[in-house]
Amino acid sequence: MIALANGQPSSTAGFDAACGGPPPPFAGITLSAFNQMQPGMSYEQVTAIVGAPGTLSAENSVGGFDTKICTWPGVGGVGANANVEFRNDQEVSKAQVGLGS
Repeated sequence: MIALANGQPSSTAGFDAACGGPPPPFAGITLSAFNQMQPGMSYEQVTAIVGAPGTLSAENSVGGFDTKICTWPGVGGVGANANVEFRNDQEVSKAQVGLGS
């Protein structure tokens, strides 16, 4: 499930304020986090690795397959990002640009 606040993806949606205040700002996905993601992981598992929810970039449901592509801004140069495709809440592919080492 993608975390939403006021209908928009949010890195703080679902945060329990009783834990001591807002979470630190999300700097972006790292190459290390990207490399830890494996096919078959759920969206929840991926967000646990990344440290923040992604932005829903595309969504389609056809023939019993629910496909979502989520994007995370990246740590690195201008335009650095990572995209992960989930089919029925399982990672099936990923791509990144500019995450660096």
